[in-house]
Amino acid sequence: MVQVRVHWQYAVALRLAGRTRAAKERTGKALRDFRELVGSDHPFTLGCRLSFANDHRRVGGDPDLAVELARTALDGFAALEGVREQHPFLALCRLGLGLALRAAGDHPGAVANVEAAAAVLRARLGDTHPWTLAAAVDEARVRMSAGETATATALITAAHADCVEFLGPDHPHTAAAAHNLSLGPADEDWLECDVDIPHT
Repeated sequence: MVQVRVHWQYAVALRLAGRTRAAKERTGKALRDFRELVGSDHPFTLGCRLSFANDHRRVGGDPDLAVELARTALDGFAALEGVREQHPFLALCRLGLGLALRAAGDHPGAVANVEAAAAVLRARLGDTHPWTLAAAVDEARVRMSAGETATATALITAAHADCVEFLGPDHPHTAAAAHNLSLGPADEDWLECDVDIPHT
């Protein structure tokens, strides 16, 4: 079990380093191993499924599969005993689902899920938590894709300022916000901030 968790964590590190295809391969193997070892409904399996959805979306795979993976992770966490509607893990699943829906061209669904995720993270973790700031960058991203240029511009401007102040100029979320802010309405090359379920 420990070895599989290490493979999963290494895959996340590979994605952060830009090696998304290698990350996807390792995450896929970890997901298969988790299913075999602890079953499809275990939190490790569900969290790894969300990571696999993120990897799949980033390599440009079938967006509908990324949507299915993220939705299954969301439904699985929601069904776990003791996990309430406002749990941050559910918000992270909604964040990943929203980004997958954007890739699939479902802009209303993308905005609804990312907006809901950002609201929960702000309420539960505060405005300056790294997960909340990642969600702010992603909300600007999906709103720009949905044609909400003014709202998206205001969001990414505020997100960048908060990232610089609370995470520092070298943090990946800050870099993504700065990149997106520099591009303006040309959102095709905007960056997204994936947040994976931690190993708890």
